[in-house]
Amino acid sequence: MAKCPVEALNKGLKLLEVIARHPEGISLTELAEQMVLKVTTTHNLLKTLAICGYAVKMDDGRYRLGWKLPSLVRPGAAELDPEGPVVSAMRELARVINESIVLTSLVGGVRQVLLRIQGDQLVGINVEALDSSNRRIWQVVTGRILAAFCSKEELAEIVNISGLPGQCWNNIDTVEALEKQLAILRQEGLAENIEREAASVAMPVTFESGELFGALGAHLPKYRYDSENRERILKNLAACCQTLSLHLTK
Repeated sequence: MAKCPVEALNKGLKLLEVIARHPEGISLTELAEQMVLKVTTTHNLLKTLAICGYAVKMDDGRYRLGWKLPSLVRPGAAELDPEGPVVSAMRELARVINESIVLTSLVGGVRQVLLRIQGDQLVGINVEALDSSNRRIWQVVTGRILAAFCSKEELAEIVNISGLPGQCWNNIDTVEALEKQLAILRQEGLAENIEREAASVAMPVTFESGELFGALGAHLPKYRYDSENRERILKNLAACCQTLSLHLTK
């Protein structure tokens, strides 16, 4: 095996592998023994991993994997099987509501578009332009849902990367105001927005464990988002989110 150019990084990665084998947690002493390292060296590596979110110290002093690892390994667009149940469920949703839909996820504090399906209506919305990955996370309903249902650590990372919403969303310019607005979205279970002549709505998609996977959104002309059609879209959007949850694996 080739010698690693950065030995400290090699030790840190091996330390993560050991921690991953102990989901119930593992003590500093046990880690040092298994790594064949001094306790002080192991402690410094753990402290660095914890600061970066890759490890966390439990109340009893043991260590387990941190919050950041799951956020980095959420499935990307390349991992969605075109013939698999997730894509099939989205195609069925687009067919039933006959509107444009988008599936997004949160990776490293950044919203990523996993899949878009354009509706077949004669008059529709250019979902690629409206829900582009280049838009700030606060500008789109899928981004607001991701922020509302992610962990508090991921939310802090979002704010660190994208800043507070400001004029992008209700002139929110404090963390307190942001948390209050996100709590409303969690309570309602959805985010809605009317931008010029376009209406948008999004809901969270979770793993069966309840942990966030992503956000599923629909975009359509405002004039088609009347009370009757809104109820139909929300019903089918929620059903699709449940179907996706059943087929998602971590």
